[in-house]
Amino acid sequence: MPAKIALPPPILVTFSITQQCNLKCKHCYSRSSAYPGLNELSTEEALQIISQVKKAGTKLIIFDGGEPTLRSDLLRLIKHAKDIGLIPVLGTNGTTLTRKLVKDLKNAGLKMCAVSLDGANAKTHDSFRCVNGCFDDAIRGIGYLRDEGIPFQVNPCIHKKNYHELSDLLNIARNMGAVGIEAFEFVKTGRGSYEYELDAQIRQQVVDEMLRLTSIDMPVRMIGVPQFDILLKKGGKSDNYHRSGSCCGAGNTIACIFNDGTVFPCMLLSKSAGNVREQSFEEIWNTSDVLNELRDRKNLKGTCGNCLMKDECGGARCRAFANDDILAGDSQCWIVQPE
Repeated sequence: MPAKIALPPPILVTFSITQQCNLKCKHCYSRSSAYPGLNELSTEEALQIISQVKKAGTKLIIFDGGEPTLRSDLLRLIKHAKDIGLIPVLGTNGTTLTRKLVKDLKNAGLKMCAVSLDGANAKTHDSFRCVNGCFDDAIRGIGYLRDEGIPFQVNPCIHKKNYHELSDLLNIARNMGAVGIEAFEFVKTGRGSYEYELDAQIRQQVVDEMLRLTSIDMPVRMIGVPQFDILLKKGGKSDNYHRSGSCCGAGNTIACIFNDGTVFPCMLLSKSAGNVREQSFEEIWNTSDVLNELRDRKNLKGTCGNCLMKDECGGARCRAFANDDILAGDSQCWIVQPE
C-alpha cells in the first residue's frame, strides 16, 4: 500500500454535475450525450457534496459537465456554494448563455466563467465540437458575460489540427476582454482519439509559443503540460495557479467529482479514487490509495522516475493514464534531467 502523504486541502475541485450536453466534442472526457447520465447525483446529494468540499478546506469549486447550464438546479448549486464561502466558477461551452441566464448566474453568486474556444474561427471550432454555429453562439455568450461584468477566461483544447491558430485565438480572447487564457493540451481520454494528439515536435513548438505569449498583459497558462510550468519558472516568471512542488496537480492540488459521485484525481485522469456516495470527500482526499500513489514521486517510472525534477514537475499523469499507467514516464519530454 502506498505511503500516505500529508497534504493541505485541494486548491480547487471540479464538479461535473451532468453528462448532458448540446455539443458532440471530439475530445470530451466525460463522453457526454444529449441526455443526463443514468446515475447522476440528485439536487440534495449535490448540495451535500458542495458542503463536503467546503468542509475539506477547498476554496474554489468549478461547475462543469457535460454542459452544466443544462442542469435545472445549477443556480441553486452556485448560490449554495457562494453562501457557504466557496468561490463558484462555471466551465461552459458558452452556447447556452442568454442575457437572462447570465444575469441570474451573477445574482446567484457566480464569480468567474471559463468558456471553451477551440479555434480562432468557426470552421476550426465547429468541426471539433461537431455542431455548426457553435462558435458564433459561444462568442455571443461571451458578450453577455462581458456586458454583465462577470470575469471570464478562454479555455482552448490545443490539438494537432488547431495549434497553428493559438496566437490568433489569444488575440481574440484579449480583444473580447478575457482575464486570461488557459490552454489544455489534447489528451486521449473519453471520446478522444490519437489523430488529435500532438507529436513531440509540435508539442515543444506549442510550449515555446505559449511561453512567448506570456509577455502580453494577460495571464497565460497550460494544463497537461508541466514542461510549460518548469520553463516558465526557469525564465524567472511566476505562475501561481499551482502550488510549488508539483506542476501536475492531479490528486495533489486538484480533484474532480463526477456526476455520479466518483472522485478522480483530475478530470483528465479518470481512475476512481472513491465515491462520495460511500465516503465523504474529505475522507477520500486524505486516505485514497490512488491519490496517495500519485503524491509519492518515488513511485514514478521511466523518464519521470529517473529525472532530477520529479518532485518539482512529476510529469503529466493524465497523459500517462491515457497510455494505461498513471505512473509511467513521459517518453516525449525534452527537458528531462536524468539523475
